[in-house]
Amino acid sequence: MKDLAIVFDFDDTLVHTRINYVNSIKWVNTKYLPKLSFKHFLEGFEKSMEENLNHLLDSETKNDIHPFHPLIFIKNFYKFLDKNSVSYDKKLIEKKVLSFLADVQIRGDSLKVLNKLEKFELYLITVGDEKWQKSRIHKTGFEQFFNKMFFVIEKDDVLKGLKKEYKTVIMIGDSLKSDILAANNSGAIAIHLTGGDTWSYRHSDDAKPDHVIDNLDEVVEIVNKYSFKPLTT
Repeated sequence: MKDLAIVFDFDDTLVHTRINYVNSIKWVNTKYLPKLSFKHFLEGFEKSMEENLNHLLDSETKNDIHPFHPLIFIKNFYKFLDKNSVSYDKKLIEKKVLSFLADVQIRGDSLKVLNKLEKFELYLITVGDEKWQKSRIHKTGFEQFFNKMFFVIEKDDVLKGLKKEYKTVIMIGDSLKSDILAANNSGAIAIHLTGGDTWSYRHSDDAKPDHVIDNLDEVVEIVNKYSFKPLTT
């Protein structure tokens, strides 16, 4: 059995992602429901989005598109605007929102941390459509650091598989539900990266992080606690 695997989440861990979604929501709000405050627009849209997502994840019907594909996110706008009896231009919304979501903003400390940890076996697990996520990851150049990248709906099975190969698996991510709870369920060390806002559906009262960090570069010191070959911080 091998010693240590370090697993990174992608969105809002190595890159800033939620801001792209928020900017797209602000645009639709301003364009089609300007009299509704952004706070109330966001609350209503997020509630609608969570309901639609839960339906997709619980559905026994096979979907042709990944439930976390941007086009699903865009369809939530159509449903929300329909509920508010607002007329809208589908093609314009799709074009504008995709332009927001395709943007990739690398966290300032991501490259430094990956460089410091490159002697270890690194993995990436991301929730999302494989083709879409690969195109975004490619913009960062981060593929070179990872032994393998996984594109999933839930992360538990991948982490459980890695746990069979490695004595220690460390999962680093911002989502209590998607990252930390999955690590808990898999016997992995859970590092919760805080400091950013997140969607309500990504919260979990059951998630128990082993470590909580505000900056990604704190990972290096934590890894040293579990590695037989400590790094210089």
